[in-house]
Amino acid sequence: MQQERLPKTVNPARLAQRRIVMRGELPLSDLDRLCEQLVGSDGVVELELEFGEDEQGHTTIAGSASTKVELICQRCMDKMLHSVTANINLALVADDDAVNELPDRYEPIMADRSGFLSLRCLIEDDLILALPIVGYHDENCGFVDEDAEKEQDIEVSVENPFSVLEILKH
Repeated sequence: MQQERLPKTVNPARLAQRRIVMRGELPLSDLDRLCEQLVGSDGVVELELEFGEDEQGHTTIAGSASTKVELICQRCMDKMLHSVTANINLALVADDDAVNELPDRYEPIMADRSGFLSLRCLIEDDLILALPIVGYHDENCGFVDEDAEKEQDIEVSVENPFSVLEILKH
């Protein structure tokens, strides 16, 4: 298990041979593409990654990355805090042909020519995919839909078409 500072790049094949587990934190502000979609860049990303090989010999990276981000609520347009967790289940592939042979449980990832991956890009990509398409508060949001309230307040008075028969009954 690696307790030291997280590196910028990793060699997944080498780490998988030693079955390394990385735990640590990355500053949210280091993830530029993710921060472009957020209100602020304060906070940290907590991550745990386990490098290994599966029964078919694929180099795998499994784990999770989680953080709390500030988004704009699309109902009330106020800031809101949202927890984001990315479940990571990747397999290293050499080329496009290897992607087709990969089991469905893995997402493919390619290293550069020297066999290294950017750890920050890997985490950032998965966190971006884990963001909600539309961010909004729960039902206690400050937004009030006036049209919906009017519809609820209107009592519908529908006359029973058989009420005329009530006269014949007497």
